[in-house]
Amino acid sequence: MLPEAPGGAETGPRPALSSECLGCHVEKKQGGHPIGARVPTPVALPLGARGTVECTSCHETGVDHRGRARPSVRLRMALPRLCAECHGTPPPEGSARFHAVAMKRAHGSTNSRPSDGAADLDHVSRHCLTCHDGSAARSVISDSTWAATGHQEGHAVGTSYRAMQRRVGLQLRPESEIPAEIRLPDGRIGCGTCHSPYSRLPKLLQLPLSSSALCRACHDL
Repeated sequence: MLPEAPGGAETGPRPALSSECLGCHVEKKQGGHPIGARVPTPVALPLGARGTVECTSCHETGVDHRGRARPSVRLRMALPRLCAECHGTPPPEGSARFHAVAMKRAHGSTNSRPSDGAADLDHVSRHCLTCHDGSAARSVISDSTWAATGHQEGHAVGTSYRAMQRRVGLQLRPESEIPAEIRLPDGRIGCGTCHSPYSRLPKLLQLPLSSSALCRACHDL
């Protein structure tokens, strides 16, 4: 149950409140907007006790949120005003920080395949392709059969991880051993499996390439 102030208004985030949210919303722990980051300047959003970004900095939730069949988690402000409260003006187009703005979402999802059945790509991957199809950024499509061939570096995208495990010659770890940073939406490999718009690493990678850490997350080399 979330804290309630007199009159039904929220009191704002407590230091442990994000932990309470993440107790249910496990998929938000990785690959999304950082939680616990300090905001250096005053903003019109409720922050944690140490000036940190919490779940309730961006979201409003009713006190009966947990008990609802279809809980409501509203944004405190409309986009892009909400982002501008902390980040100010948008970063230059094409910069690493611009990716987080262009995605227009703070969180990926573990089960976010499109409902139109047009491709075996999750929503995040499809959003990446709105630019990385060669129209506004370098194309990562090497063939019309995306799921079979992957991007130009040769990594399959859109395929089932379990199906890849059955391929002869591929030694892939069980899903239970894959680090939390590696996301498999609906059990499939997507752009967000290796990349995150919030990453501080080169190429927005989820894990560093040094010592093959990213590759070894899935491949039992």
